[in-house]
Amino acid sequence: MAQLITTEMRKLKALIFQDDVDAVLRFLGEAGIVELIDVHEKIEAWGGTLKPFEVPAEMSQRYSSILSRIERLIKELELKPEELPSVERVPILKKRSEDILTDIENKLSEIEKRYSEISVSLKERKILTERLKGLAETSEKVALKEAISELTKKLTEARMELGKEIMLVKALTQMEEQVANAKSTVGAIREDLLTIQRTVEMEKGVTEAKALLAATATTAYLEAWVPTAHVEEATNLIKKATNGNCLVADEPPRPGEKVPTLVVTPTAITAPAPTPSLKAPLGHRPAFGAYARIVTAFGWPSPKEIDPTLFMAVTFPIIFGIMFADVGQGAVMAAFGLFLAFYRSRLEKQIERGRAKPPGDITRYFLICGELFISCGIAAILFGFLFGEFFGPSEVIHPITLVKFGPVQIGGFDPLGNPKQFMIFAVIVGVAHIASSIVLRLLTEIKRHHYKLIPMPMAWIWLLFGGTYMWLSFGGISNLDKWFTSPASLITFIISPLAIIILSTAIAESMMEGLAFGLEVFAETLGHTMSYLRLMALGLTHSVMNYLFLIMAGVEHGLIPLTGIPIIAAGTFLVMIFEGLAVFIHTLRLHWVEWFSAFFRGEGLPPTAAIPAPIVRGAPFKAFKFERS
Repeated sequence: MAQLITTEMRKLKALIFQDDVDAVLRFLGEAGIVELIDVHEKIEAWGGTLKPFEVPAEMSQRYSSILSRIERLIKELELKPEELPSVERVPILKKRSEDILTDIENKLSEIEKRYSEISVSLKERKILTERLKGLAETSEKVALKEAISELTKKLTEARMELGKEIMLVKALTQMEEQVANAKSTVGAIREDLLTIQRTVEMEKGVTEAKALLAATATTAYLEAWVPTAHVEEATNLIKKATNGNCLVADEPPRPGEKVPTLVVTPTAITAPAPTPSLKAPLGHRPAFGAYARIVTAFGWPSPKEIDPTLFMAVTFPIIFGIMFADVGQGAVMAAFGLFLAFYRSRLEKQIERGRAKPPGDITRYFLICGELFISCGIAAILFGFLFGEFFGPSEVIHPITLVKFGPVQIGGFDPLGNPKQFMIFAVIVGVAHIASSIVLRLLTEIKRHHYKLIPMPMAWIWLLFGGTYMWLSFGGISNLDKWFTSPASLITFIISPLAIIILSTAIAESMMEGLAFGLEVFAETLGHTMSYLRLMALGLTHSVMNYLFLIMAGVEHGLIPLTGIPIIAAGTFLVMIFEGLAVFIHTLRLHWVEWFSAFFRGEGLPPTAAIPAPIVRGAPFKAFKFERS
């Protein structure tokens, strides 16, 4: 699958004379490379310098009247849609719309006069044709009467009827000759009608676009979003339309300004929907296919966002493995993932050779998740060793201590026997995960050139680690009074970073925004950190469920009786399905809610628009372009 590429956008500003507005909009509309911005919301900020661009109300009525006359003529000429030639291009005129409409109305009146001259011939041909059909039946009746009645008398009558038929055939032939001569006139009328229709539609689009502009006594002001690659082209079109009598400038988007998304692909994209693919979206390797689909299920990265797929491929298995820690069940999960990855590889080759059909949706998603099962299984094996879990707390293996510093210990304890230590470990993992999302937010602000906002994520990390230190040192909410026994620590780790967050946001936006965002950061830091206690809750639930089946199987001190193996196997099957699904959902929730909320919005577009490269337009980028009927 082609790599998804998002392009930079710039804001184009132009000041032109009002007499050149129509020509400028025609040139831009024919090119279709800009999205006009409604500047009416900014008129008050300019202190009365600009006012809305006035568009005469009668213009819309004239457009509707002309288009109705054109449709009537096309209907009377009995022209079918497939018979109408396409009008590839209408000459772009540097005239006012009012003058162009006057010329069009005069041209249309001339066409209507030409049509009235040939319409008589067309009607006469129709009448004669109907009469000829009637005579054919009369001649047949005469022939029957000649066979059963007097030949002489009926012959005379038949001759008279035949004479009438011959005269009508002659008249019809003469009429066909006239109609043949008129066909060239009809063709010319058809070409003129289509050209006029295209011109009127263009002028209608110009008039509608004027409603987005602002004006002074003699000039007009417009703003538009333009892809960076087309800024020079748009600027040259405006200068060409105004003969250089204009002021044009472009600038990057301002912080907080909503910019339309434009998706670019290196090759053309065709209209038909693609066949469901086993390939990874976002141009990633198959190993990251499942994680890329998790990201795109939330939303596609926009031009100014960081694609979190590769980071999620690391954090997702770790969080899953903590809640699903078990060496035996992790090995089963990894083996199942290897089978899916191997089968998918073979199936892809068979599909490419035409020897197999693409799988159904459910099968396809399972095959795509092969590497996800492998990575999550490996993580479950790792934390199974750290917590001493082998098909549950069977005592077959003992916990292994990886790292220990202060009250924090990674591994070396039994979750069921030491839930407090497991709680501390879960909170530390949550703090690390949230910190990684804030670092990605910092990189996102740098990518967006929001340099004024850089201190904010740095202070947020300071607040996160400072609050964690205070919690480990003085205790949680139940011991909140102890936090105030050390004012220096409270000021250093809590008040100072909050103040920096409020001030940096206030400088970039406003004081009210700064205060609101500061409170939001404080609440999110506290709430999101506590949300990671679900690591402990799900991990303990997983251990308890396995422990129940171990008791039923009669496992004691690491000894598994042969009669208990079927029970353990059935328990493993049930735990891996139900508990595995619950752990997956909570892992997904921690990423979509707690992790993505700091840096990822997913407001981009998938590369599915049916427009040739290099530009693929789609909402929210709405190019100002004249559509063809």
